[in-house]
Amino acid sequence: MDASLRDVCSRFRHNLKSRHPIQTHGMAEVAELKLHKVIGYNGTFNNTVLYTNDGHYLIYSLGLTVVIRDLRSNAQGFLHGHTDIITCLTISNNGRLLASGQQSKSRGNKAPVLVWDLRGAITAMAGKANQSDKVVYRLVLHMGKVQDMAFSSQDTCLYTVGGQDDNALVCWNMETGEPICTPAGDDSTLVVRSFRTANNNDLLITGGNYAFNVWRVDHKHRKFHPLRANLGNLKRIMSAIAISPDDKIAYVGTKTGDLLEIILDCDLTKPNCAFPPVGTQKPRYNRTTKERFSQGINTV
Repeated sequence: MDASLRDVCSRFRHNLKSRHPIQTHGMAEVAELKLHKVIGYNGTFNNTVLYTNDGHYLIYSLGLTVVIRDLRSNAQGFLHGHTDIITCLTISNNGRLLASGQQSKSRGNKAPVLVWDLRGAITAMAGKANQSDKVVYRLVLHMGKVQDMAFSSQDTCLYTVGGQDDNALVCWNMETGEPICTPAGDDSTLVVRSFRTANNNDLLITGGNYAFNVWRVDHKHRKFHPLRANLGNLKRIMSAIAISPDDKIAYVGTKTGDLLEIILDCDLTKPNCAFPPVGTQKPRYNRTTKERFSQGINTV
């Protein structure tokens, strides 16, 4: 190696040490690497990619990180805070909040839900990419996995469903971050969706293994009141649910690939309904599509 090349190498090593000092005794000082850009999406979980209501931002999960991408400038923001793989995302109807749930592979460990100030994170993205300080609540009740989530129609509540370890349905107060109702549910719940009109802020739907339920939140007694749909001899594993804008009909995607239509008019949807519901009028299956998707329906 000639003298000029040795001199260049020597200066490079000197600059590297001055920027990233490393201790040879005790604990090493390691410079923190900041995430700059993300490319990729694995799509392992269905509810982990969303658009904002204005269509300007794409939000998706990648491992333990939530990525916010500006589709106009391609700028990215990042939300860090989860300790395991993110399993579901949902945005409030007014676009102000984002909720993200995770799994917990360690047996017996809690799987938290993080609620973020999405609007604040988007506003501050121009200044820095890391928006992890925008966490509003850390909601911890579910065991093992958060299966699905949905905000109520007026965004006053967040409904969350746990995985196989608890299958609990929980209603969270978005003003305080505290649970409103005693956890309810059964071992069949896979999907949760809220009704869409303002008058039905306390109504929600769950679907799963051969079961479809309409629920109403009883704030006074801090309880859920369910009413199971009459499906007749129909047996389906429900994987996705969408509700019509007038809250009259639910469209339910299944693992077998057909789409069900369920009429939601029932005792619980009546104004001033009695608790618990009598059950004289239940949600009922109406019809199904003739066509089937061979890989099942993952979103509606």
